[in-house]
Parts: sequence; C-alpha cells; structure tokens
Amino acid sequence: MAFLNNLYINVPNEEVVREVELPAHPTETGIDLSDHVKPKAIEINLSGVIVNSEICSAAEAIEQIRQWQNTGAMVVYSGRNAAWEMQIVLFNTSHLNTIANGAEFTMTLRQARIAKNNYDNPQTPTRAETNNTAPAENELQIGAQVVFKGGAVYVSSDASKAAANRSRSTCKITHTALSAEHPYHLESTDGGKVCGWVDTANIEGSPSNDTKAE
Repeated sequence: MAFLNNLYINVPNEEVVREVELPAHPTETGIDLSDHVKPKAIEINLSGVIVNSEICSAAEAIEQIRQWQNTGAMVVYSGRNAAWEMQIVLFNTSHLNTIANGAEFTMTLRQARIAKNNYDNPQTPTRAETNNTAPAENELQIGAQVVFKGGAVYVSSDASKAAANRSRSTCKITHTALSAEHPYHLESTDGGKVCGWVDTANIEGSPSNDTKAE
C-alpha cells in the first residue's frame, strides 16, 4: 500500500536511484582527476496497479496524476520509501483485460528544488484577512481536532473536482498544504466518512466540551 499526495496506489515494486556526478579533468599521466562530487536528483521508479477506491474511481485517480505531471506539481510519496518535493517525470498506464476496474502503471518521480520569489507584496491579503471567520492558526495544525461543516471533499490538495460530499463531522487534521487550494486533509473521528482534502471555509475550530447553565 502506498500514497501519492494521499491518493491510494498499489505499489509492489519501488526502485530508488541515487547517482552522483564526478567532474573529471585530464592529466598528463594516469587516469583523469576528480576534485569534487556533485549529487544528482534522487529518482524513484514505481510500478503497480491503480483501482477504484472509496474516494475516487481509477479513471479519476489517473486523471489527477496526469494533472500533477502536466503542471509540474510537487508531490509527496509514502510507501516502502518516503519522499518529499518530488515531480512526476514519467507516467505510463497499461489497460489489460485482466483488470476490470483499473490499470497497471509505471511512474518515475524525481527530486526537485524550485526557486522562490523573496518579494512579498504588502497589498496581497493574507488568508486570515480574507476569511475573518476562520479558526485561529494554532487550531489548524496537524493532529488538531476540528469540525468539518459539511461539503466538498477532494482527493488532493489541488484537485479541480470534488471526489465526494460529506455531512458535518468531527475530524482530525492529518496533513496540510497551506499554499494549496484545499489546504487541509481531514479524517473523521466520529464515523462521518470524511477522508480527504477540504477548504478552510468548511472548517470550524475544535468542538467545545464546556456546558453552560441558564
């Protein structure tokens, strides 16, 4: 069992490729001289099966992976190995008649580092300024208990289409992607079947256990 941005994929085979570059300089005698080592980006080669799940169909999962690949989105992989800040450089599917509800696939993930703009535009409103009803920042950390108001649940933090609609439920925050469109991954703790990425506007602060007498 493995997850790509919390999207379930069945991966029985993982190959981690670690390579370095050894710049060489010719010498008059003997072998060339190497004066330093330059690590190359780590690659992970995956092969497995994508099938229907409770969150989305195999077709929707394949389309989501293609979207991540085409946009160069950063992905997180968690399986026998774990890797962050990876990009999908290869994604092939084989649709065999032996798999009725999915497809076999091969995928290559490559470690990436993206340059960031250090300029902050002071006129750009912050998330708190645009949503004054949002819970306090310290209430929306991984492991915190919150209330999902009800609404759309997405298979990934940048999905364009909701995978399901769920009712109000008490949940735990399991992952965050604060710069994404749907920045919080919730899982129900009361049997509400919420398991996916949601919008900040659909989250309330942790439920209160206080009682008041009139």
